[in-house]
Amino acid sequence: MSARGETERRFPYMNTLKLGLLVPFVTLTAASLFTGCASNPPGDAQAPTPDSAAPACSLIGCEDALQIRLDALRWGAGEYTFKFDVDGASSECNASVPWACSQDCAAPGIAFYGCTEGKAIEGVRISGSPKRVSLTIQRDGTSVANKVFEPDYQHVQPNGPQCEPICHQATENLSVIVLR
Repeated sequence: MSARGETERRFPYMNTLKLGLLVPFVTLTAASLFTGCASNPPGDAQAPTPDSAAPACSLIGCEDALQIRLDALRWGAGEYTFKFDVDGASSECNASVPWACSQDCAAPGIAFYGCTEGKAIEGVRISGSPKRVSLTIQRDGTSVANKVFEPDYQHVQPNGPQCEPICHQATENLSVIVLR
């Protein structure tokens, strides 16, 4: 007798058991193949439209600006004058150290930023995207910093690469040397 015949004689239900396990497996596999690959959810018979492929954009705003960080180890007490030439337009801002967070620059489009009460002026922000900016900082009439900037602006899209707005922003650094 062959080995197969011997197995069938000792385990007469083996073929039934194999078939019983195989049928549910094949049925479940086929069912998942035909139902799991639908491109639309059940009940949605419409094909996707071009509008449905549009990116989801948030509403974060931004504006064109040049930020100048003021790197100073320490700011000596005194009166500071910031003289700007922004694309040929001159303006001036004044500030005092010890720094009061409420100090504003009267020149349009220019603002101090960073508030460390009684400490230092962290930087200046200029609205727009000027091509050339000259900044001279004086303390009690003596120059403590002077630099000309020709910023390299980066395109910024805070809502994603396919979403508005598109802003142009740059950051520059200026070392300030203040002797007591």
